[in-house]
Amino acid sequence: VPIVANCTGEPLTKAEDVKTEIVSQICSCVQWKQSIDYMLGTGVSQFVEVGPGRALSSMVRRIDVSADAISVGDMDSIMLLRGG
Repeated sequence: VPIVANCTGEPLTKAEDVKTEIVSQICSCVQWKQSIDYMLGTGVSQFVEVGPGRALSSMVRRIDVSADAISVGDMDSIMLLRGG
């Protein structure tokens, strides 16, 4: 499964590229909209934000109101996501 780079909005498939991307996103502007647009363009329709808050899932919905974007930040919300 490719990981979409925050700095370019393009897919990464090699572990070394992911390591480089993590360092780059600390010092560079992220391309959030391009990343989401790329994923939407490849057929991704469900987004799961992991961690406290709902900032990222809210931004996804602003980019595409039809996107299914949810946030899980604790064990209860994870269990609901799993259907259990």
